[in-house]
Order: sequence, then C-alpha cells, then structure tokens
Amino acid sequence: MHTYIYDSLLTDKNYSAALIKAENKLTDLGLIGRVARLSPLKNIRDIVVEELKKEPKTLIAVGSDAHVGGVLSCVARSGIPFAAIPIGDNNFLANLLGFTTENAAATIARRRIINLDVGMINNSAFLKSALIQGDNLRFLIDDKYSVAPENNSVVEVVNFFLDKEVTFENNLSFDSGNLGLLIRKKNTTGRKKKTIFFDESFVMFRNLKIISGEASAWLDNLNELKNINEIKIEPMGLTAVVGSDRKF
Repeated sequence: MHTYIYDSLLTDKNYSAALIKAENKLTDLGLIGRVARLSPLKNIRDIVVEELKKEPKTLIAVGSDAHVGGVLSCVARSGIPFAAIPIGDNNFLANLLGFTTENAAATIARRRIINLDVGMINNSAFLKSALIQGDNLRFLIDDKYSVAPENNSVVEVVNFFLDKEVTFENNLSFDSGNLGLLIRKKNTTGRKKKTIFFDESFVMFRNLKIISGEASAWLDNLNELKNINEIKIEPMGLTAVVGSDRKF
C-alpha cells in the first residue's frame, strides 16, 4: 500500500480544490493508500520514520516544496521509493524529479524508479544542493587538505548541476559518487542591486568536515539545518519515482 504524507498547509481552504483534484486522480488510477497528516505538533521525521516501519510500496509527499524536501530528507537510505504531489507555489524540487500537480498521479502509476546519489548533512539528505552559511569557516576535504573561504563568499555543496548552470567543466551527475564544493565571491552592481558572481573555485569530494567556525545549511534552498559538522555523499541513497520530464 502507498503512504501519503500530507503537508500541514493542506488544511488551508486555498488548497482544497487542488487537493480534491489530486485525490480524485489517485482514486481513478487505483492508487489508494494510507494518509499521515503533518501538524504543528507532529515532527516530520518522527512521522516518516514511523510510516517507513510499515514498509509502504511508495512514500509520497503531498504539499509544498519545503514539505517535499523535508520528507525526501528523511526517506533517503530507506530503500522505499519516494514520490511527490506538489501543491502550492515554488515546486522546484518536485519538478526536478518530473512531478507536477497535473501529472503526479499518472507518474506514480507509471512507476519509473531510479536510484540517485544524495548528499548527507548530519542525518539529513539533500538532492540538488546545500547552501552553507557561517563565518570563519574552514573545511577538511576527504581528510587530505583544508579550505577556508572568505567570509563574503557564497559557499554551496552541489550534488549535480543542471544544463548551462555553470560554465566550467565538471564530472558531477546524479550518479557520480561525488559532491562538489563551489565557492564564489559576490558583488552587487547597478541601481537595481543585481548580484553578480566572480572568482569561482570548485573541488569535488566525498567527505567534508567543518573543522572551524559554526555552520548551518539550507537543504535544496528549502529547509535550514543548524550546527552542521560533516557533509558526505551517499551513493544511490535515494530510491525515487521519476517522471519523463525530470530535469537531470
């Protein structure tokens, strides 16, 4: 049986029509399953861990992109296929996997499953990238050498790049078995305060430790994780249902 993890925002009447439409499509395709609802009193990790014990056929996040990212972060390394039904705005992560509100039910029914590398920070996973923030940071790369970005730098750990996202050559992909550390300086220019990046540094790694400074991370630009100490690759760590329009 499938398990659907509902976002707490779905109690808002503004999302009622979209949710009903999605549920009708699931019913038409025979994709019935158990529903677990998030609420301010229920921790997302506790809910996902409890549902994984029941070994569902698929664990499906229903709701906003932040919710999709939160469920994905917890389901990684479980071996249970993950899917999403995006409802709300800014559905980048769900769209990355090929899910839209309109095609989600059909994509789940089609059940095309692949395994993807994910990045792990402490005990949480990210799919695309993690923005690292903090002052006076120093990283130990693969236990070999250290890197200390300047405080005004933008520091990002990347699992894979999308087409034309960067100009430099790299071998990152969703199954490369490596992560990339991208450090860029930034500046603002013009009356509209447009941000430009320059002086890019990029290195691939499997393990990165924070050996100086206090760091936090934004997983897939959706959910913040504080007091991080280690970032590593989990090869083939996510089993995911994907759509034909996936972006990687």
